[in-house]
Amino acid sequence: MTEDNNSLDDLLSGVRARKKKSGVAPPQPKLAPRKGLTPLEILDLPEAQRSIITHLSHQKQANLADLQRAIPSLVPLELEQALQALKETAFIHEALLDGEIYYRVAFGGTLGRSKIFLPENIWSRLSSDNLTFLQQMPLFQSIPRRRLVQVVGKLEEREYHRNEIIIRQAEPSDSVFLIKSGIVGITHLSPGNKSNQILAYLKQGDILGEIGILGNRSRSATATALSEVSVLMIKRDIFLELLQKYNVAALELARILGHQLVATTNRLGQSQKVVHLVLVFRLAPGAGCTTISSALATVLAHETQQPTVYTEYPALQEFPTRTSLDMEDVSPYHHPGGYDILLPYADPSLPVIADTALLIDYLLNHYTNVVIGLTGDIDDSIAYMLERASQVVLVMPPEPTVWAEVEELMANLKERVPKKTSLFTVINRVKPEYRDTPSPGPADFDIPFLETLPALPALDQIEVPLPEPLTSVIKAITDRLERTHEIGVYIPTTVDVDRSIDTTPYVEQTLAFLGELFGGATSSQAQGIWNSDEAGLVSEAIHIVRAYTTRAHMNRHLDQVLAYVEGLKAELKQEAMALEMDQRLILV
Repeated sequence: MTEDNNSLDDLLSGVRARKKKSGVAPPQPKLAPRKGLTPLEILDLPEAQRSIITHLSHQKQANLADLQRAIPSLVPLELEQALQALKETAFIHEALLDGEIYYRVAFGGTLGRSKIFLPENIWSRLSSDNLTFLQQMPLFQSIPRRRLVQVVGKLEEREYHRNEIIIRQAEPSDSVFLIKSGIVGITHLSPGNKSNQILAYLKQGDILGEIGILGNRSRSATATALSEVSVLMIKRDIFLELLQKYNVAALELARILGHQLVATTNRLGQSQKVVHLVLVFRLAPGAGCTTISSALATVLAHETQQPTVYTEYPALQEFPTRTSLDMEDVSPYHHPGGYDILLPYADPSLPVIADTALLIDYLLNHYTNVVIGLTGDIDDSIAYMLERASQVVLVMPPEPTVWAEVEELMANLKERVPKKTSLFTVINRVKPEYRDTPSPGPADFDIPFLETLPALPALDQIEVPLPEPLTSVIKAITDRLERTHEIGVYIPTTVDVDRSIDTTPYVEQTLAFLGELFGGATSSQAQGIWNSDEAGLVSEAIHIVRAYTTRAHMNRHLDQVLAYVEGLKAELKQEAMALEMDQRLILV
């Protein structure tokens, strides 16, 4: 791309519920994590509970009516009490299928590393001891290690299969669950509604049941395992004691709840309008930031047919002053590309951050697409923008010294932007001497040097089409604007531990499946080495099929994806497969 001076003036030049029942089952040891029933424990159960376990052991699951017919010696009250006792000791689990409750035996034993055919680098992201897991959670990072060791001794570890209920709506809130692995779906059942529509998804590292504990209220929703799920259960009194003793933990929980509230508010507020805020950082003078920003605004205005605006920061501080807090006196200029260019007026009576907040709120309320070119370091005003950004694009020439700044800035941005925000790096070869310069790093996009480029005032996709290399990059970025969530399926290339097979047909099948659901998918390969008790060190290539999508589409189709992976697991004779959601790995 040819060089430009990145000034806004140049761009404008041409335009101007239930209770616990005691005494039914013997108390369980508090210090030993429980993962299900072992054969020896069956012998120690009361007769009513043993009858239920015996019946369920011979079939996959049964509902209440099935159990009443199979065990007529138990009157309904005795049957319900025995079921409740088995649930509380995690000897049975409830499964929610088509709006009806079924019961399953939860036998002890977990999958070992040698039984799960995954590369070491994947397994290490999924498997960790309970102490390490707690130390990695922000909620517990302020708690001394010696205290966490005591907490770990009082945890109860439970595992759930697909469709099994972890907590049920209207039950007493007596514990908090930390999701160690897997995907949990949140539903709210109402009279006559058996659709089980998923309202939210929780994944590894998320907390379940904390609101009921803090409010001393019954469970407000039902949480169901959508994959193999492992949770750590903390009793109410232990959890509240930690919050009371360690203020930083309480503040972190308040931050988590605050983020959840903001996310919920944003979803409600955006139900009528979805707003896109794109921030374009210039990493070096003459990098072509204004050209790329203008091209982004042009394509967004053309493809969405929605109000679009472009401005720059800190240029907004250099224009004449406003006489009031009313933002309606700002002066937009309409560009031939179909978008507005805004010349905001600064208010000297306000702090810069307050004035910036007024401007950003005005733009987000009046426009669907907002593109802002940034030329400065991250100050408080830019931090305010980052919290609301849909995308962040870093534009740079192919210079090694600039790439070092890029890596530092990317690390800073990842700590500041929401998880939903996409980060892109764009190498822009604005000078002839950059034509054959090697790329200094793994950038997402690389725009070649363009011999000719329309002048900025005429940069209009309708009357003066954008050059193809620029168009392809801009459209790739705008296409990802709403597709900020990633889902990936890991497909192995071995069965029976170390027997290689050609899984290319399964890769193609998965590409077609995800592509149909989400509008496109890509595949790549990774190599891993893991240790098998049966075959020693095993090296295996893994195919990764990924799709990018919106949160709404991910929520709508996630259950279909999980069911697909379950079927794939059976066809490939795998004991477990890995699914990735927004860079979180989950075992299915």
